[in-house]
Amino acid sequence: LLSTGNYAFLKNLAKSMNYSVAKRRLDCCCGFTTSAASASLDATENENLRYHNPVMVEECLDALAIKKGGLYVDCTLGGGGHTKCILQRGGTVIGLDQDPEAILTTTALLEEYINSGKLEILQSNFRSIEAVLKSSSLCSVRGSQFVDGVLMDLGVSSHQINEPNRGFAFGSNGPLDMRMSRGDAASSITAAQICNEWSVTAIADALYAFGDEKRSRQIAREIVFNRPLNTTGDLVNSISRITSFKERTKTLARCFQALRIVVNDEMGALEHALSNMHKIIRPGGRLVILSYHSLEDRRVKQLFRTGSPLPAPPAASNSEESLPWIELFRRACGPSEQEIATNRRARSAKLRAAVRTAIPGSTSNDDIGDQLGFRGKQKSMPLVGAKQLAKLAAAAQSEIDEFEENESLEIEKEIEKKKEVKSSIFTFKRKKE
Repeated sequence: LLSTGNYAFLKNLAKSMNYSVAKRRLDCCCGFTTSAASASLDATENENLRYHNPVMVEECLDALAIKKGGLYVDCTLGGGGHTKCILQRGGTVIGLDQDPEAILTTTALLEEYINSGKLEILQSNFRSIEAVLKSSSLCSVRGSQFVDGVLMDLGVSSHQINEPNRGFAFGSNGPLDMRMSRGDAASSITAAQICNEWSVTAIADALYAFGDEKRSRQIAREIVFNRPLNTTGDLVNSISRITSFKERTKTLARCFQALRIVVNDEMGALEHALSNMHKIIRPGGRLVILSYHSLEDRRVKQLFRTGSPLPAPPAASNSEESLPWIELFRRACGPSEQEIATNRRARSAKLRAAVRTAIPGSTSNDDIGDQLGFRGKQKSMPLVGAKQLAKLAAAAQSEIDEFEENESLEIEKEIEKKKEVKSSIFTFKRKKE
C-alpha cells in the first residue's frame, strides 16, 4: 500500500487508529500529507491530548458549577484534561487514577499546580474514595472530608487503547492483559487467565452479562476449543472464525468490553463508589458522571432517581423527600456533532449530573432548590432535556395556533348567524308589508 501510494488507506488509518503512528507513516514513508489529514493530526501535538483527549469538557465544567477555591475530585485522572480545566477556573483538585502510567504522565504535565498546592494526585481506584479523602493532605488542611463536586469519566483512556501492550484493543496485537492497574494484587487476574482457565459456562455468562452478546455460548465454546490464547490476535482469530464479516467489529467490541469489565471489576467498583458518594459531597455539591455504555449509564440513572445504583424492591424504595440527589436534567446529554467529528471516541458518551440534597426536612434543601430554580420536592423540578423542551415548546405552539384558529372560526360562524338572523327578519318584514 505504501509503495503504490494508496493515500486513501493512510488517511482512513489516521482517522481510526493512532494519530502519531499514522502521521509518521505519512511523513516518513510517503513524504505526502494532505491538508485535511495534517489538520486532524496536528491536534495531537498538544501535550494534553497525547495521552487522552477529554470528552465534553465544557458541559462537565458547567454541570460542576466550579467555584473559586472549591475542592473537587477527579476520580479518573487519565491525561489530566478535565482536571486542568477545573484548575484554570480556580478550583482545587484531588486527582485519582489506578493506572500508574496515568499518574506519572499527569504529574509531569501538571507539576506547577502540584507545587502551588492546588492539585494532589493519588494512585487509587475510586472504589476507595472515602479512605483516600481521609488521608488526603488537601482535606486535612481544610479540616473537612466533604468536597464541592466529583467528576467521574468512566471507561478506558485513549492511551490504554492505543498501547498494544495493554491488550485493550482488538485492532493491534499484544498480550491478552486488560488490567488497568498492572502489578496490583487486587487486579492480578488477566484476560488470558479468563480465556484459558474459566469454563465455557463462566465465559459465556460474562460475555452475556457485561457485553450483551447474544452468541455468548457459541463464542465461549470457540474460545475454549482454541486454547491456549496468549495474545489479543489469538482471541480475535477465535471469534472471527464463527462471526460474519459484517458483524465482526461489533462482536469483537462487545467481547473485549466484557472481558475488560470482568478483569477490572468495573461494575463492582462503580456500584461501591456510587453508593458512598452522598457521604463525601457536601449539600449543594455536584456529582457529574460520563458513561460510555448502558451498563454504566443504567446504574448512574438508578442512583439519581432512587438513591441506590442497584434496583431496589418497591417496598424499600426511598420517598422523593429523602432522596440524596436532585437531577440537573432528566435525559442524558451527549456530545455535539462538532466534537464527534474531531474525537470519534466521544460518540457514545452520556453525561448525567445531580446536586446533593441536605438532610430530609432541612431548610438547606430549600436553599438548594432556590439556586436551581425550584424548591423542595423533586417532582417540582424541571426534569426536561433540551430536545424534549424543544418538542414541548413546538407542541404548545401548535396547540395555541389551533386554539386561535378555532376561535377565529367560531367568531366567523357567530357573524354568519347574526347576518342570517338579520336577513330573515328583513325578509319577514317585507312579506308582512
